[in-house]
Amino acid sequence: MFAKDEIKPLKNQSKRKWWNFRSKKAEDIISESTTLASFPYSICISSESIAEDPVLGKAFRYMMEKDILDERTSVMAYLAFQKSMGAASPVFPWIQALPQTFDTPLFFSQDELKELRGTVLSAASESVSRRLEDTWGRLAPIVERLSKDLKLEHVPTVEDFKWGYSIFWSRGQSIPVYSESSSTTGGNITNSSHPDLGVVEGIVPGLDFFNHSTKPQCWWEVKRSGNEKYFSPSQVNLVLHPHVDQGAAAGAEVCISYGDKSNEELLMLYGFAVENNPDECVMLHCPIPPSDSLDEMMIAKLELLSAYGLRPQFFLRANNAAKDSIPRDVIEVLEVFVLKHNEIQERIEEAKNFLKENDLNREDVSVIPIRGGRSHLNLGEVLSRLEKGLSAFQVNANADELAEVEYSLGLRMATISTLVRMLEIRVMELEGAEGTGTLEADLALLKKGEKAGSNINSRRRSAIVYRTGQKKLTRELLAATRQELGQILKCVTLARDLSKKRAAATVA
Repeated sequence: MFAKDEIKPLKNQSKRKWWNFRSKKAEDIISESTTLASFPYSICISSESIAEDPVLGKAFRYMMEKDILDERTSVMAYLAFQKSMGAASPVFPWIQALPQTFDTPLFFSQDELKELRGTVLSAASESVSRRLEDTWGRLAPIVERLSKDLKLEHVPTVEDFKWGYSIFWSRGQSIPVYSESSSTTGGNITNSSHPDLGVVEGIVPGLDFFNHSTKPQCWWEVKRSGNEKYFSPSQVNLVLHPHVDQGAAAGAEVCISYGDKSNEELLMLYGFAVENNPDECVMLHCPIPPSDSLDEMMIAKLELLSAYGLRPQFFLRANNAAKDSIPRDVIEVLEVFVLKHNEIQERIEEAKNFLKENDLNREDVSVIPIRGGRSHLNLGEVLSRLEKGLSAFQVNANADELAEVEYSLGLRMATISTLVRMLEIRVMELEGAEGTGTLEADLALLKKGEKAGSNINSRRRSAIVYRTGQKKLTRELLAATRQELGQILKCVTLARDLSKKRAAATVA
């Protein structure tokens, strides 16, 4: 979206008061008085609005009731139909303005997909494509009958469905609105001091034309008009405001922020990647065999993960490498995979007893306390106490406490060793024979691509930017994790020395 006239930057001349406890930034509160654009919520394309469509509503309600479609895929299929309807579509001008193809991996050629070898997106794009094809296979008979009833010259295809998928994910918004559970009077939603809020995922034509920037000139919010007590959903608008101290010349592009997203998300959903993305992350999957090959031990591990509300995958971010800090949830996931069978069973029983004693449901797993080395072990503190000639342990630690520390150190060592191995494997996947070469080679490609006459197109460049970020961050995480493993080994050695000294003192 481009500015028709100059947007002059607003100046923040107010001083923030100590009593101004508001969720918005002070500068955004100032900019609320300036509205650049307003989009009625009533034009939002969502599963709710589709169900009320005079032409397609009945068929889509049926498909949603039968779980053929969900809230998201219903929007994707609806978009495929609107595209096929041509000039008969009520949103035809908007459809015409939309891109007909995308630079996301879903639209990559086989040669272009080779640029993603060894990355998470390589497998993810194939998985998404298969899932969409499976969904379309269930839709096809209904689509054909509906197309015949509507006398459509072009029957929507799976390619149209994939197009709808890309439109939804690249242009959709999560919109906070008043939910149906809010009290209503005469069809109007009653406002209260704490109204029930829900989130609607949909596309607002007009707002969807604003591109992403890490330094956006604008931000948007949901606003309502009407009196203080009652208002109609038709009085809800999405309003665009300028950021303070951010302007734009006439004819310049005006952007919003899509949020803090990694290059994995940006490339998969929007078709671009950002160099030196501060929100870059590495996703790792714990090694789990196919469901028909699970042994008793692996089944128990998965049961414990489920009891803790954890998944056999996790994310590591750039700040984890910078701070030499491995997130607690990562440690908790990996601990499950290094526990002995009897320890796993003990923890499963603990989780069940906790739910029973506190009269909680199975859905309340997030409140179950997770027992493990990470929850009561501070490596820096342990190392400091040990390095002080073991005197603090000799005075304050009894044999049971020392045994617990040794157990925790052993558990942490096994956990971090597992993470080191997982990161080593990821480095090989990215940079080895099955990957796309070394980090240094990719950096050279990017530098070459900056020169005039380069044959690196936008898709290939985005793929290189993405995989370069993955290689760089994985190397940094591996170095930081190896450093922590070295610290643990030092603690383990000192703890064993202390145990021997205490044992010798006891004999004497």
